Amino acid sequence: MKTKFNGILTLLLVLFVQITFAQEKTISGTVTDEGGPLPGVNVIVKGTSNGTQTDFDGNYTLKATTGNILVFSYVGMETIEKTVGKSNIINSTMAGSNLLEEVVVIGYGTASKKDLTGSISTISTDDLQDKPVADIAQALQGKSAGLQIVSTGGRSGDGTQISIRGNGSLSASNSALYIIDGVPQESMGSLSSEDIKSISILKDAASTAIYGSRASNGVVLIETKKGRYNQETTVSFSTSYGLQDIIKKPNLLNAKEYKQVLDAARINYVNDIASGALPGPKNPTELTPLPNSTIDTDWLSLVLRNNPVIQKNQISISGGGENTKAYLSGSIFNQDGIIINDSYKKARFRLNLEQKLNKYVNIGVRSYFSYSEAVPVADDNNTY
Repeated sequence: MKTKFNGILTLLLVLFVQITFAQEKTISGTVTDEGGPLPGVNVIVKGTSNGTQTDFDGNYTLKATTGNILVFSYVGMETIEKTVGKSNIINSTMAGSNLLEEVVVIGYGTASKKDLTGSISTISTDDLQDKPVADIAQALQGKSAGLQIVSTGGRSGDGTQISIRGNGSLSASNSALYIIDGVPQESMGSLSSEDIKSISILKDAASTAIYGSRASNGVVLIETKKGRYNQETTVSFSTSYGLQDIIKKPNLLNAKEYKQVLDAARINYVNDIASGALPGPKNPTELTPLPNSTIDTDWLSLVLRNNPVIQKNQISISGGGENTKAYLSGSIFNQDGIIINDSYKKARFRLNLEQKLNKYVNIGVRSYFSYSEAVPVADDNNTY
């Protein structure tokens, strides 16, 4: 009797397994968003480890049974759940999620913006792309509260100094500390705006403490772009061309007006001598009136250049394979100054390369090269 019962039980188990396998089928479909097919979406049977990812065209295939729930998830998108029914094709359209928190790059990694206790501001790199400037610091003017950008000179190619929340020293440097890809720098002159991935301005002691006393005037934290693993090679080119001009030129005296001013000063001087308020001149010719002149010279037109050109060309290449990712860029910047013969040229080259040796070890290099050439003009009553 016991043997007969075991046989019936075995038969029932085999029948149940056959029914279960009979219900399992291949499910396929396409996942899209508003821009088209969406690669890399996780498709998982809810409550199991059975899952897959969509390919480059947004397609997926996996085994599931009727009644199972498929979970579609992707970073930045709302998660979608769909129940397996009679159809073997299940498509899904994903929409953006508003649940992502804004992340801010800080000295020791990243943090959610709502969790920050220090004074940190971020600057969108989109605001910097259309600024054809020699020094990227000039493009930051007006982008962050408490950030003051001061040019060190009026000639083409002259650098800038960044002050965060005013000057902190009477005699020492008031310039901020620049950290580019984790390396302290004296300036941002080696950077092109197209190479920047993120900019964070660290303003107070709480946010700059990791850098010690060198950060007493604040920190400008910059991360440059890198390639991505398994990314198709992407080539980007940008160019800008502009003309410069003086908004308001000074209204200078002509020869007749200049003589009138000097004659009035001479008469006042003679009257002061006559009244004894001033001693007589050591050189009597100082009392001689200027001769009348009909020659007027427009000195500004002889010194200033008419609509000087400022031009910038940038090209970048990024991509990566399974174990390698790279970003390569080069740019050329030319600027003619508003003074004749004043000119500035600068070439930049950057390489960010990373190689994955195994799941634990990565090696890489971040290097840049810049070359500048300037033809300066005399200023501040100096001669060369």
